[in-house]
Amino acid sequence: MTRLWQLLLSVRTALVLILLLTAVTFAGTMVIQLPANIPLGSTDHVQWLEKVRPRFGMWTDLLAMAGLFTVFRAWWYQLLVVALLLSVGACSIHRWHVITREVFHPHVRVAPALFDRPGTDAADLALDQRTAADALRRVLAGRGHRVIAEEREGRIHVYADRHRYARFGSLIGHVSLVLLLATAALGSRVGWSDDGFVVPEGSTRELALDGLSVQVTSFAAEYYPTGQPKDFRSDLVILSNGQEVSRKTIRVNDPLDHNGIRFYQSFFGPAAYLRVTDAAGRVVFEDGVALAWRAEGERPVGSVRLPEQDVTAYVIAPSAGGKGDALISPGEMRLEIYRGRSETPVRMETVAQGEDLWAAGLTFTFVREKQFTGLRVARDPTVPLIWLGSSLLVIGVTAVLCFPTRRLWALVRPSATGSRVAILTVGRRDVGQTEEIAAILSGLPRLERTSPRSADRGARAAGREDRRGGAEVEHLGRASGSPASAVER
Repeated sequence: MTRLWQLLLSVRTALVLILLLTAVTFAGTMVIQLPANIPLGSTDHVQWLEKVRPRFGMWTDLLAMAGLFTVFRAWWYQLLVVALLLSVGACSIHRWHVITREVFHPHVRVAPALFDRPGTDAADLALDQRTAADALRRVLAGRGHRVIAEEREGRIHVYADRHRYARFGSLIGHVSLVLLLATAALGSRVGWSDDGFVVPEGSTRELALDGLSVQVTSFAAEYYPTGQPKDFRSDLVILSNGQEVSRKTIRVNDPLDHNGIRFYQSFFGPAAYLRVTDAAGRVVFEDGVALAWRAEGERPVGSVRLPEQDVTAYVIAPSAGGKGDALISPGEMRLEIYRGRSETPVRMETVAQGEDLWAAGLTFTFVREKQFTGLRVARDPTVPLIWLGSSLLVIGVTAVLCFPTRRLWALVRPSATGSRVAILTVGRRDVGQTEEIAAILSGLPRLERTSPRSADRGARAAGREDRRGGAEVEHLGRASGSPASAVER
């Protein structure tokens, strides 16, 4: 258990898990994912794979076996998330004990020998020890520090810190990461989404959620002179049991929100309005068919299933608007009619607009061309938790970056001139700490210099007096690789 705990506390472990999660998340983002409402291994799953097969070709089965179509519901992805949660949780627990101890019960006394090391900043004061300690306390308090002092063995130990509560910022950041990861895992279980919900213009499609239906009353697209889409929008009407409950014109990044269900404008493409009648002239189907998939030659293709007649009709449009398509010309559609589960079509023929095709006891009429709109529909009840986690992350990062904690220790002891004040900090000295110590020492009562300057200027500095009077500030040496002196006068 101790080894496992140390493994979870390791930064290397967290880094490896984050890199792995980043890689598989990127793969799941780049590869189209199976809609959440389609169960794995179901007939709908098999049909969905056949629909995406024209896009991925021979790699379709391999990608399916590797789980790249279902990354975010795969057991190994959930295992990585749980492992990272445990790692970050362990670090948070460990950091909690460390931070609370340092914030509420800091170590005031450190070994006096540490103040004699090279790199320690010090000042000789013409004051007795307690008066010097009081002067140091006033300077620190005036600069917003909390000051704690203890006297032990003829020396006065002083501890000071500023922005101490900002240390909890890193802990808040850890908690926010745990919350976001847990929310993502929970959202994949309790949320619902369909990234490929298509509705032809002027048509209505049922949504497998809360008995809702989506109607697209109109669709419009604008293009740049180069032919690239500039803007596309859809007028959506949300119906519940046939009654309108919501309406909005949606664009990219401007979705319709209905009771926590969001409808995002995602993509668009061609559609064909088809009419099918039986031998008695009764209309059995009259609606738009979204050509949302791609067949051989990059031809848009869609299908319609007529369960009562046990007939499936595929509608294929010319590729790239018919340019260079020898099979289908602009303004035409190719119909392939299949009966039952047969893989051999009853009839295949290219028809012009308004032209009829008789097959399988039915008459198929290509009425006109239309457009379809592609929507991403999602409901995620964990959105409030995502906002909470994101807010905590911003608060934690702001606390750490904008309010850096400053901690320092000082030792006041007798000297030949009265008393000596030495100050040190923990960890590597940064520019802020250097300036802080310089300001603290310069704020103490000063006296004439008696200590030599650094070696290269020692001879010239001997005997020179600081006309401003006050404290003598001395850098007690510089070890190899140590930071520069905070104050050198």
